[in-house]
Amino acid sequence: MAHSFFNKTLLDDFVESVLFWYPYDPHAAFSETPQGIKVTTGLLGDIIRELSHSMKFNETPQGIKVTTGLLGDIIRELSNSMKFNYTVSFTPERTLGIRHPNGSWTGLIGSLQRDEGDFALGLMIPTNSRNAIARPTTEVYIDEITIFAGRTHSKSMNVFSYVWVCVVIAMFTLAFLSTGFDYFYEHTVRNRKSFSERFFTHLWEYFENLLGKGSSVESDWHATRLLSGFWWIGVTVLVFAFAGQMRACLMVKSQEAMIRNVDDLARRSNVKPYTLSGSILTTILRNSKKPSYTKVFQRIVKGRGQTELHQIYGPKILKEVVQGKSVVIADRGSFTYKVARTCRNYTDGEFYIAAEPILNFRFVMYLSATMDPRTQWEINRRLVWLRENGIVGKWIKNMLGDWEHCRQESSRVTLSFEDTYAIFVMWALLIAASLVAFGCEKLHHACAAAKERPSQRPGPILGWGVTTVSRKRPKVAKPFQAYNFKV
Repeated sequence: MAHSFFNKTLLDDFVESVLFWYPYDPHAAFSETPQGIKVTTGLLGDIIRELSHSMKFNETPQGIKVTTGLLGDIIRELSNSMKFNYTVSFTPERTLGIRHPNGSWTGLIGSLQRDEGDFALGLMIPTNSRNAIARPTTEVYIDEITIFAGRTHSKSMNVFSYVWVCVVIAMFTLAFLSTGFDYFYEHTVRNRKSFSERFFTHLWEYFENLLGKGSSVESDWHATRLLSGFWWIGVTVLVFAFAGQMRACLMVKSQEAMIRNVDDLARRSNVKPYTLSGSILTTILRNSKKPSYTKVFQRIVKGRGQTELHQIYGPKILKEVVQGKSVVIADRGSFTYKVARTCRNYTDGEFYIAAEPILNFRFVMYLSATMDPRTQWEINRRLVWLRENGIVGKWIKNMLGDWEHCRQESSRVTLSFEDTYAIFVMWALLIAASLVAFGCEKLHHACAAAKERPSQRPGPILGWGVTTVSRKRPKVAKPFQAYNFKV
């Protein structure tokens, strides 16, 4: 008959393992009910109470007591498969096990050390000190330290503004070089006025080329031709790239790119990382030889990203995460438990988990060192069956919560006017620029014609009714002079 031990009340070490070995949260308080039952309160208390459901005792209508929950389901299925009976007892310390300086253990590991039981029903991270006392089973639950991030559903239509800034800078630079070549070859630039006139002339030519119009004046110098050819190549590439970008935006609704690993997080300097204070994760990032890990650690320290447990999954930080402004670096189990119950409140975006974890660690259970090796082998084989068939994963999902409904990805999204209005805005701006340029040209031509045209005033009518327009005194028409012709 197997004798089992399980920490049902506090689960201190189990919760500490799930939360990536974080120190016990001082904000978790204990209160006593009128019936004398001590319960935990606060965020960590809620997690402890939920994880305590991994082992529950229910009674059937026939009066048979059965175990439920994650560990209860495991021991029940093992009992049904291997045909053995078991009893469940609790250690006085109600812990997984703490090692004393003299080498003795408390909790579940201590009970196995004293040969008081055969099966320690508690999820633990295997260590050398524990393995020296008992025999670990195959992994029951594999957790990972990863990046918990988010992104908004809609992305602002940014038609690579940095490219247009570079285009404007290139236009001014080429216009300045062309003006310099004019001075070097033709010596036509003699003063500031002539320099500004030639500069703006070349600037306007390059702007015309940008809109697909050829140069109105052909240069005779090779340097200027090289500049013009370079500009035409750049304009051609830019036009094709812009057209491809617009076609892609009309076919697929773009979203913010996901953060896949620590390298992506290190490149996004505008994203603030959060982690739990006092965790081993900060030590891993600080002592790592990878530049990306060191860079992320420096941003955590500089931005004061080490946060207490009761704040890291609070509404303020979760709102920053779903907006893509922050990320949380922790274990998958803790934020699955917390966020799976609140992610529906954030409709502006979606949460997601980075594809590449930072660290993987496994949870096992421990068997007595005196147990028959064949029995140990049979238990491990059935644990593998339960894990590979997805049954353990289903039990863990029932315990921590369903994460899938928090992922709101969709492969097909109907585009709305808000997704494409930037294209029409740019089209309207180009039309407006053309109209302004046309108006300026007409106004400039009218002003130049007004300066060259003399003022008109009435004058005497001559011959065929032609009025003189000269400011001088009109001359009197001379009579026709008669000529004598000889025949």
